[in-house]
Amino acid sequence: MPRTECRYGKHCWRLDDDHWQNCEKLLPVVCVYKVYLFHGTRCSSADSILAHGLNPSTEGRLGPGIYLTTRKAARWVAEHRGNGEMWCVFEVEVDLGHEKVLDGEQDDKRGTWRHEGFHSCRTTHPTWDNVTPKPFPEWCVCNAANCKIVGMVQSGHIVRPGFVHNFNKQIAVASN
Repeated sequence: MPRTECRYGKHCWRLDDDHWQNCEKLLPVVCVYKVYLFHGTRCSSADSILAHGLNPSTEGRLGPGIYLTTRKAARWVAEHRGNGEMWCVFEVEVDLGHEKVLDGEQDDKRGTWRHEGFHSCRTTHPTWDNVTPKPFPEWCVCNAANCKIVGMVQSGHIVRPGFVHNFNKQIAVASN
């Protein structure tokens, strides 16, 4: 299903008018629908991520938390982190909750947004030398429980049990 732009991120799956009505009722608290973002890493981390879920980083541009981005930027990061070995990109269903949006390429390395009642924070990551050709959107989520892995690509191929390829270059978890 194509994604449509939602005021809470450009990755919302909903296309109907009811979505907008439901979001408007909750402003500025939370969008009632999940978003789909991506996490790129080296494949040596994949087994642990599949077994235990995403581990929060202890530090970063937005403080500690789970870092996510767009599919394209996740692949850039994964290829860099793979450093000659195979790379992995995880598709993650995320409940962003109450999201703080920082202007431009601002950062918040201390993660003060958490103490302001936000569940996630979004900013623009500046161009990363020798990794990304341009700035990219970046999200940090406080609680790993708000992130559910729904798919994975490994160096361009689906190779893990339980994951399938649907030939539209999208990934999904195989149903039992």
